[in-house]
Amino acid sequence: MLGVAEGSNALSKCTIKCWVKAFSNGKEAIEDEPCPGRPCEATIPQNIAKVKNLVIGDPHTTTKELANLVGISQGAITGILTKELGMVKICAKWVPHVLTDEQRRKQVEVSKKLLKKLQKGFNNIIIGNETWVYYFTTSSKESNKQWVKKGEN
Repeated sequence: MLGVAEGSNALSKCTIKCWVKAFSNGKEAIEDEPCPGRPCEATIPQNIAKVKNLVIGDPHTTTKELANLVGISQGAITGILTKELGMVKICAKWVPHVLTDEQRRKQVEVSKKLLKKLQKGFNNIIIGNETWVYYFTTSSKESNKQWVKKGEN
């Protein structure tokens, strides 16, 4: 009858038997009892604060570096970054700037003027399209990634 009433949400016969046995033996609450084992010591407020300060100081840092600095496992570091601090690791990449037709025309015009000046003896002129580019060289692909809050660019 339970299967007909609840469909796929119905408890299995094994689960029902376990509950009946537990309540027959005197159990009164339906909440789970505390599980034995070692308590989680890595995600304490002090470690969360350390990780947050280190990532703010260097968003390119890796979980391995953070684990060595804080003294907890890489898995715990990943949990703190993603669950506690709501961060994700993204990879910086080049986003091309698309010029309008007018900007291209103006760039050709300026380039022609500069070429005329070069013919008169200048040899150290650099041209661009008025775009500031922050350039840095990374030591590895992993160091090109950076930790940011979810939804940030």
